[in-house]
Amino acid sequence: MSVESNSTLGGVGALMILAGSVFSLFSLTRYVFPPISTAFTVFGGSLAVLSFVGLIVFMIAMNGLANDYKDRGIFDNALFGIIVIVIGGVLAGAAAFILVLSSIASLGIQFTNPPVNMEAFLPSIIGFLIPVILVVAAFALTQAWFFWRAFSRLAAKSQVSHFKTGGLLFIVGVAVSMAFFFLGAVLVSAELIAVDGMFILGSVGSFVSYAAWAVVTASFFRIKAPSNHTFQQQVMPPPTRQVKYCPHCGAENNIDAVYCTRCGKRL
Repeated sequence: MSVESNSTLGGVGALMILAGSVFSLFSLTRYVFPPISTAFTVFGGSLAVLSFVGLIVFMIAMNGLANDYKDRGIFDNALFGIIVIVIGGVLAGAAAFILVLSSIASLGIQFTNPPVNMEAFLPSIIGFLIPVILVVAAFALTQAWFFWRAFSRLAAKSQVSHFKTGGLLFIVGVAVSMAFFFLGAVLVSAELIAVDGMFILGSVGSFVSYAAWAVVTASFFRIKAPSNHTFQQQVMPPPTRQVKYCPHCGAENNIDAVYCTRCGKRL
């Protein structure tokens, strides 16, 4: 595909990711508007699927632009970022599951029928999850760094500097999210705020991430096709050598020669 097609595809993919990311906002309705939280959660779930499809479209566009600009680092860094966050998510999920089970056992929590309200025990086990939060923060920052590298290279090749701004916003968004989430976890552990407040605090950085995808979306649509005009260097032909021929033998001589270089007679 051409640069125009790949840039349009990238803009559409980034826009789909941005729309799908709104799911995190709808998930907060359970804390703000409980009566309509179910409907919003279902709608947010469909947006999450849209975000996944958008990510595939986005990566196809990044691969195409990497080929167009002959810079594989554009695609490779974006791919490394996705791989890192997937691995981090799996490891963090497994670690959280193990830590929660071990903490429940150490606290003597029994699973009964009806089941125990786990939200009532979260303040007691939140301290066990702080190491998991730190691991997630490390992987998320690494992913954002890879995205920043990908967009920085794309900015240099496409001459659209806003890509680099979007990449920087990814790093800022992750840093803000993790800082507030960690702060919320500490406050919950100290029983200063409810568990709901931790998730609300952690979502603050999401708005920066939304801004990052918005900037990236606009940047894709700013890419212009390279000009078809090629400036060829005009090569001037070497100056024609001026000669004169000997009237006696016909030999070629320099224009300023007085005697023939072959027969020696006067020209």
